[in-house]
Amino acid sequence: ELPALASELEEDHRLSMEFVTPHTKWARPYAGGKTRVLVFIDVNKSRHWAETYGTLPREIIELKQRFDLDAAVVYWVRPAGPRAKKHWLHGETGVERMLKLLEQPWDCYVLYQIPLERLPVEGQYRLVKGVAAGSGLVMVGTDDKRVLKEKNLLKSLPEFLAQGTPFTGLPFVQESVLKGLEPDQGTDAEAAHRMMSAYRIKSGRGLRLVGRPDPGSDIGWDTQYEYWAQLLGRTVLWAARNEPKMTLSVEVSRPACDRAELSGQKITVEWTHPKPPPGLEIEASLRRFDGQVTPLEVRKNAAGTGTFTCGVPDLRAGRYFVDVRARSASGAESWASTTFAVTSARRVASLELDAPYSEIGGTLSGRITLEGKPLRRERVRVDLLDSRNRIVARSDLRAAADRVAFKFDVEPWMPMLTRVVARLLAGGREVDHQYAYFHVTKRNRGRFNFMMWDYPRGTLAPWAERALAKYGVTVQLSGSPQNPPNYVAANEIAWVPYTIHIVNQLDTNGIMNETGCWNDPARTGPRVKKLAEEHTPSRQHGVFAYSLGDEIATRGSCLSPHCLRAYRKYLEQEYGSIEALNASWGSSYKSFDEIELLDPKDNDGAEAKRQGIYARWYDRQAFQSYNICQYYKQFGDAYRRIDPKAWTGFEGAGEFMDGIDYDMIIRTNQWWAPYPSLGDEVVRSLAPRDFPRANWMGYVKTPGLLHWKYWRMVTHGCDSVWWWRWNVLESNHGFLAPWLAPFDATKEMLADTAVVRNGLGTLLIKS
Repeated sequence: ELPALASELEEDHRLSMEFVTPHTKWARPYAGGKTRVLVFIDVNKSRHWAETYGTLPREIIELKQRFDLDAAVVYWVRPAGPRAKKHWLHGETGVERMLKLLEQPWDCYVLYQIPLERLPVEGQYRLVKGVAAGSGLVMVGTDDKRVLKEKNLLKSLPEFLAQGTPFTGLPFVQESVLKGLEPDQGTDAEAAHRMMSAYRIKSGRGLRLVGRPDPGSDIGWDTQYEYWAQLLGRTVLWAARNEPKMTLSVEVSRPACDRAELSGQKITVEWTHPKPPPGLEIEASLRRFDGQVTPLEVRKNAAGTGTFTCGVPDLRAGRYFVDVRARSASGAESWASTTFAVTSARRVASLELDAPYSEIGGTLSGRITLEGKPLRRERVRVDLLDSRNRIVARSDLRAAADRVAFKFDVEPWMPMLTRVVARLLAGGREVDHQYAYFHVTKRNRGRFNFMMWDYPRGTLAPWAERALAKYGVTVQLSGSPQNPPNYVAANEIAWVPYTIHIVNQLDTNGIMNETGCWNDPARTGPRVKKLAEEHTPSRQHGVFAYSLGDEIATRGSCLSPHCLRAYRKYLEQEYGSIEALNASWGSSYKSFDEIELLDPKDNDGAEAKRQGIYARWYDRQAFQSYNICQYYKQFGDAYRRIDPKAWTGFEGAGEFMDGIDYDMIIRTNQWWAPYPSLGDEVVRSLAPRDFPRANWMGYVKTPGLLHWKYWRMVTHGCDSVWWWRWNVLESNHGFLAPWLAPFDATKEMLADTAVVRNGLGTLLIKS
């Protein structure tokens, strides 16, 4: 392990704000000034090395977007590789940096999903010493009884922590913290006490918070995350003794009400400031669960103490949040939120699609079922929306009965992820709705592509995926899990499922030990069929190509009787007659069924070579190339049964020096991405122009080498550039840094090669 350069060490820990995601500035800028925070993050909570570096490192950036923080971060990482062990980023050099940071004064320390004991002993000592002297400590998803002692537990949560967060409206709280209680039964205060506990630590403050939730990636996930981030910022300010001087509260008259009773729903806001700042402004707004925000009321030049009550507009059924924020000339003074639900007796009971996907030129159709007493001037509207809530098509239907059918033609301009929204309207007002996802199958073929290995996981994955699309990614490859989440289609990115990893490993009897002989139909047939069925969701999404794996075998055979029969059949196919074979081999077989290996244990034909029977030795080598291509073909045929337009091939395997059969591999498969070698010239010479080919890049950190690898692919006639991986630190850099924008060297490469992605690449492959 080479020591990290100082510049590289700081770049990897940079907290850049250049990639901005949707957020609410709860306390930024903050009237209380900046809060100095040192954050420790375990960036990988997965057991599998390939899923390392999810989106956890981004979460401190999300907090900085919302709160006025002067922050630094230290990462506990797991480098890429199946045998790599977790450690502090950049090893000993990273630990030296950590200890220097711990010498500085901090208002608060945050252990984000990582235990205190993970720090070196000297680091633990310096951190606890700082807390005892008056700094704050927030432990998220972890605990330490040595520091957060039961005897120092505060009997009740401070008001600033217990109020102001709309816990009861958040599904992740309802499903975990308030588990067992009916919706709206538990109170926000009760949820707060279940979610966190506060402690005295000599002169400092300590707080334990439940582990960061995973709200999924469906509609409303970002609203839930917004309130989680708001809560986390609240805990940091309290622990740092920098909570607002102002007291602010918001209440609704009813936690749930029918639409017919909305006129009676009242929102009451109260505030008190010990020293009224100039320009105090109180703003109230309404946030729907899907993120849509509606202003309610603004009080300018408010007095130090005051209250106001306002109503709500006509709302459709659903979950709503009321946000109140107080600002002055000095910045944010305080904030608070609450929640309520709206119900409707007349409702959209169900939305059913006839099929979850279609090729372009097909149809999108389904049925809507209504329940309850019909309303005056009622109709049903079906909207097709893209991932940014833009309406791309609309159909208004008469609600003559409680079942309404609809149908759209699937056009090329429709988004890959189309959200079908069925709205019930009465008098032009929306009453209720249901939605369903529909996939427009797009493969992103016939164009120059930028392929990324793997896709983002974790709470902020939809935003990381948006970043990949922003910087040019058009195709992604992954094998775990096998099928893409919806946020991949939301960004118009096609898929390459990593379906299998083909190896040629033999047991002590010389028979393939993982899969059984490739020529055994009882073993191979069911396996191939099962794999094809498992990738049906990928097919519906849009598959650029199906991968048989990376670093796989390109030749193979074994000593199974099944393989021997296939060998005999191959020889008969090649020679046509036993006499021709005997003339070539100098043998005297009477039929192809008599043929055996010279040495029954010699799978590779080495004995024939030793004896100088080079034709016999060569035929065994040629059979191994033919044999694996026949195995490839079984998968290709299976994938075409579920997807008639399927292309099958493999990547990251095959070099010129390996003696592989380039011609046969190209004739059998529909694409291939070998490792860079002289073989790229052979592929360019033999393969048809529409045969996709590329190499992997991304294993270096300097812009010059990145430029060279990118342009090498372009000048070798590749139809795309492939990057390994989206998220790596230390040994090499992933395409996105922890802050979800490219590293500096990658930015240089992207600027230098932009012309390729902006049209030159597609022009070249069509010329």
